[in-house]
Amino acid sequence: MNPRFFIGQKVVCINAHFIPNASEWLDVRPVVGEVYTVRDVRPQPDPLTGALGLALWLRELQNSLRVGVGGVEPSYSAWRFAPLSECEVEEVARTAVAPPPAAPTPARSIPASPSRSS
Repeated sequence: MNPRFFIGQKVVCINAHFIPNASEWLDVRPVVGEVYTVRDVRPQPDPLTGALGLALWLRELQNSLRVGVGGVEPSYSAWRFAPLSECEVEEVARTAVAPPPAAPTPARSIPASPSRSS
């Protein structure tokens, strides 16, 4: 197994360009910049080139079993992802939950009360 990727690791998608007919075997696709958690990693032939590469299955993205790919759940090529360090994971989490700065509240003018004539 490649020590660069491991189960439980946080990764970020760096390439989400798929061939047009990828939807024939993928129910869901990763999004560039999104963080995912590796749930399985193993060597597997690339579906396009046949070259042996590293395949990832992600906790946040699950595909249906496909007869066309041997009756298993399709994976994602590891080259589409970059591992995140603990510091990067914390930074992503912090910016994901930090609310945007509040817009300044416009000053309201208080209407002058009408003067009474006696």
